[in-house]
Amino acid sequence: MSVVKVQDAYLNRLRKERIPVNIFLAKGTRLQGVITYFDQFTIVLEEGDSQQLVYKHSIATIVPSRPVRNLFSEGEER
Repeated sequence: MSVVKVQDAYLNRLRKERIPVNIFLAKGTRLQGVITYFDQFTIVLEEGDSQQLVYKHSIATIVPSRPVRNLFSEGEER
């Protein structure tokens, strides 16, 4: 039995489908772009020719430009 982490599945879907996101930081700053990479502690966000390395501990909310559907395929743990 494998355990799927919701955060990883969600971020990976956003990355793979190149869904534009708004990331709101804890202090209220809004960042926009496409997630190109993430790991346990950081997210790389790209918009146009610029990249930003964002530390996850500073993120309050991630809002995709469209809903993420069917996050888990059948048979995966939730």
